[in-house]
Amino acid sequence: MKHKWIAKNNNKSLILFFNGWGMDGGICRILNSKNSDDFLMFYDYKDLTLPVALDELCELYEKTTLIAWSFGVWVAEKVLSQKDIKFSHKIALNGTGKPIDSEYGIPPEIYQATLDTYSQKTKIKFRRRMCADRNTFKQFTPFVSQRNAEDQKEELKLLQQYIVADYAINRGNFYDDAIIGNKDKIIPSKNQINYWKKNKTKYSLLNAPHIPFFCWNNWNDLEEHKK
Repeated sequence: MKHKWIAKNNNKSLILFFNGWGMDGGICRILNSKNSDDFLMFYDYKDLTLPVALDELCELYEKTTLIAWSFGVWVAEKVLSQKDIKFSHKIALNGTGKPIDSEYGIPPEIYQATLDTYSQKTKIKFRRRMCADRNTFKQFTPFVSQRNAEDQKEELKLLQQYIVADYAINRGNFYDDAIIGNKDKIIPSKNQINYWKKNKTKYSLLNAPHIPFFCWNNWNDLEEHKK
């Protein structure tokens, strides 16, 4: 996977953000990160190897918060569950630990259809589903990922392989809180509710589509959403 510092001002607090599939740093610009915590983003999960020694990095901060969105929810849980990092708060946002699943994530046949047909042309249709309504689509347009469809499709294919191979593993109650957009058309809201209920994780519903970031002004507001 890749990483990028969105804000690094030697603050005492750090936010680790595990981005969704197909994304780059554009989506992080939706929310203001100035004068807030240091902010490190992870993305592009064609390889699940962490590119930095997070155990050592997080020891430099007084507080570390994890925010994981969409497929980043599964990735963060997989790569961090065995790390000795003392998080102050771990938030799952519009994602689950079973992201390809008829009851707890994206139904496998829909995932496969998306993978089979994904192209530079169909990615616009997918983006509209992520946004759910015209206003959010318009808001999101300046922040869309600049990665090409072939690169995104390769990531989607490899994620499928990783998730299927990992499917039988249950890591228990990894997250402190889950936030679910009640208009999510990518990972159905009802499936997210099913998953977090099963895992006995606190969750709240947000009036938002799969792209939920326009509900807050800055990353600290999101960080404090459930505290």
